[in-house]
Amino acid sequence: MKILMLDGSPGTVKLPEDRFTGVEIDHITIAGKKTERCTGCFSCFFNTPGHCALNDWVSELPRKYISSDIFLLICPVTFGGYSSEVSNIFSRLIIQLVLHLFERKGSEIRRQKRYDQPYPAFITLGCGTPSERAKETFRELTARNAYHLHTEDYAHFFSGDPNFSTELQKYINERRS
Repeated sequence: MKILMLDGSPGTVKLPEDRFTGVEIDHITIAGKKTERCTGCFSCFFNTPGHCALNDWVSELPRKYISSDIFLLICPVTFGGYSSEVSNIFSRLIIQLVLHLFERKGSEIRRQKRYDQPYPAFITLGCGTPSERAKETFRELTARNAYHLHTEDYAHFFSGDPNFSTELQKYINERRS
């Protein structure tokens, strides 16, 4: 099992990675990385489909994402959403994983998948001390992003919850079997 962990935490979250036996973890820490902002050029759609025109470390994420079984996004909860830095990276990732064509699923519309293989399970781990309202918004954001990432296997955790580490470990172990 492979986990792609995109860590935008301020360094306050400690995960028991050693407890995830038999799991390969690609732990990418955002802090200190130079990350370009999306310019809205749409090259990733039309000129170089699936590849961002900005040549930085984020350009490697789609390849790592589609070869993973679980994508774990760790970030501060900012008014119920991702931090601006994580939001920029995540937006650039999503746009490289979908096509410019739309599809209807039930009463909703989303962009079609770019790649045929199943996309990984999507987990968010919110950091900080968000209010209950911010947590609810974060949960909904996780669900909506999972929908647009074409996965029905998603979960959300908060680092301030006393059992988050145990629950996260349980979630990951259930996907291994």
